[in-house]
Amino acid sequence: MPGVGRNEPCPCGSGKKFKKCCGARPFAEIKPEASTKKRQVDAILTYLSKQHREAIEDAYEVFFEEFDPEEHLDGGLQNMAMINFWDWVVSDALADYDDPDNRTTLLDLYIEDNREQLTGDDLSVLGKLRNSYLSLYEVAEVYPEEGLFFEDLLLGGSFSVRERTATRYLNKWDIIAVRLLEIDGEWAMSGSIYSYHRHRKAKLIQEFKSDYELLKGDYPDFTMRDSLKENGDLFMYHWYEPLLYPEPPQLATSSGEQVLISKARFDVNDKDAVIAALTAIDGFEREDESFVWLGETEHMNGLVLLGQVVFEGDRLVLETNSKERLEKGKALISEHAAGLVMHKADEFQDILQALENQKPGARAAKDDADDIPPEMRQQIYEQFMQGYYENWLNDRIPMLDGKTPLEAVRTEDGKHGVIETLKSIENSELRNKKQGQPHVDIAWLWERLGLERPEV
Repeated sequence: MPGVGRNEPCPCGSGKKFKKCCGARPFAEIKPEASTKKRQVDAILTYLSKQHREAIEDAYEVFFEEFDPEEHLDGGLQNMAMINFWDWVVSDALADYDDPDNRTTLLDLYIEDNREQLTGDDLSVLGKLRNSYLSLYEVAEVYPEEGLFFEDLLLGGSFSVRERTATRYLNKWDIIAVRLLEIDGEWAMSGSIYSYHRHRKAKLIQEFKSDYELLKGDYPDFTMRDSLKENGDLFMYHWYEPLLYPEPPQLATSSGEQVLISKARFDVNDKDAVIAALTAIDGFEREDESFVWLGETEHMNGLVLLGQVVFEGDRLVLETNSKERLEKGKALISEHAAGLVMHKADEFQDILQALENQKPGARAAKDDADDIPPEMRQQIYEQFMQGYYENWLNDRIPMLDGKTPLEAVRTEDGKHGVIETLKSIENSELRNKKQGQPHVDIAWLWERLGLERPEV
């Protein structure tokens, strides 16, 4: 690479010196099987476009169904969708979707029609394509400019993957679907990639397991791997589903009510008398000069968090996560503190808006934020988030059955919930870092909770 000194930073952005990075190896190293794969994929696509155009059109309908990439996607995403399509066509697409008993693939037709011209190396690589499948993975580690470590969420197993480009946009704990091929003795991505939001992880796993059980009913000898090979187009469906059918999350409390941040404000005549009155309410537990409201619901075992009461100057504020709980809490307070408080107003806020407003700096004008030097923004963010996460450790979290993270880790189910939450937090902070935004390292949160941070 001309113009770059051996001791200067490498232009690829790895942070290493040039002599210890791209200068230490050929910039574009093509190995034998990788070269064969590229040549054969090009040959397959040329063959299919000439000999099986109608089958390609049928495959397009199966892969995208009612989703139109040109209508819903722009630029890079549209290109990525088509890369995913052609990767699926080459390895998985059937030759005849009108005949449910015919499992011959387009790749099978290519091999059959061109066998005399194919070498042993060609057939070896084509065999790997034929046996390959898409699966769902969690990114367990990212090694910048080198590769990634994947955990297969459907079949189990771990894979150290040779890949440079993907390390620039994938983050630890991302949920993706890819096709892995063992090429030249190393695991590599075939080129397709489907990215999913982390909150869909459990649902996606369940969806593919359910698809497998249905398929197994018709084909008892099928394995999960067979199901993934058969249903590879479903990865595309699950990718575009949120785009085609956008729906706000339907969150519900453990009582089955719609989640809505609800607040009731009361004027207070005698604070000490009000505290004494609230202490007498069954389920109201005092914490200094505030209260947590605990109770039972029909859908949960044991006590759950129903709301909390805090004093703001000469006012009392009851906060719950549903209108129904707010009305019940207002009635309890009005009954036990009659003559001591006067209801003034109720406030309601959608959960998504509440989360948006809780983001650090969400209420500050963007123009003001842009005037702050990056180093200062990073320092401010770190200081704010340190306090934010310190408080979070002792907050009662609805997703943890009303327990605090420190309480939840005492049980296996609670520990699993906390780990998944920490992965999501860490994933978000790593995205901020990769985008050049303020970010924090939350390794200390794992330690504080007594959890082993997953490392590779």
